[in-house]
Amino acid sequence: MKHCRFILGCIALVCSLSVQLLGQSAFPEGILTYEADTSGQLGLMVSHIIVYKKADLVRIEVLRPHRSHPPDSEKLIFIQNKKGRYYYGIGPRSSELPDSIAHTALFISNHHQKSLDAETKAIDPNNYYRIDQQLGSTTWLDLPAERVILAGIPEHKPHEAIVTTAFPNLLGYYFTSLKKLPSMPLRFTFYEYGRFTDLTATSLKLQKVPDHLFELEPGYTTMTMFQMLEDISKMN
Repeated sequence: MKHCRFILGCIALVCSLSVQLLGQSAFPEGILTYEADTSGQLGLMVSHIIVYKKADLVRIEVLRPHRSHPPDSEKLIFIQNKKGRYYYGIGPRSSELPDSIAHTALFISNHHQKSLDAETKAIDPNNYYRIDQQLGSTTWLDLPAERVILAGIPEHKPHEAIVTTAFPNLLGYYFTSLKKLPSMPLRFTFYEYGRFTDLTATSLKLQKVPDHLFELEPGYTTMTMFQMLEDISKMN
């Protein structure tokens, strides 16, 4: 059952993605790091998010502590490159999956992604946050930003967040609830596994990022969404 939850989680991410990169910005290349308030939380909750960007190439690493392993030992990785989008996991939890998918990345070509984007337009708009109120200008990590109230999801209470229009909303690739925001969240709250977690951008480094980070790791093969759904049906 846990194998199915892992795979279905990856597929849910794919179905939620419709954010398109918007060319050059105040963040043309570098690394943006988020830290979560994990006080009182159990394992496998998000602890850090690292966003790597190089022009229109993006890599997002979602780190989750795993039992007694190091904090960065469990990662869910998303890559957007010129070929398409890749989703896969690295760490102890991934190694527990069946051999057929333990070192496999879900791959969505850019052409297929356009079809998925068209299909997701019909999804209930209540599944997404919107900016309900603007509270005033501020700065965050030396970026121009706005304090806002995010609302729009029935089971989520409106909450204060900080957003910037200095670059595209890259977090929309990972967080379903954020994908329709016109600006990039730098501090926000998200809901997962029955818990609310506060995430805050703590570091922005404008630096060169190695090309290999935007390619699938050696030793991994790819699988289409159809193939992955077939594997799920076999498990059941």
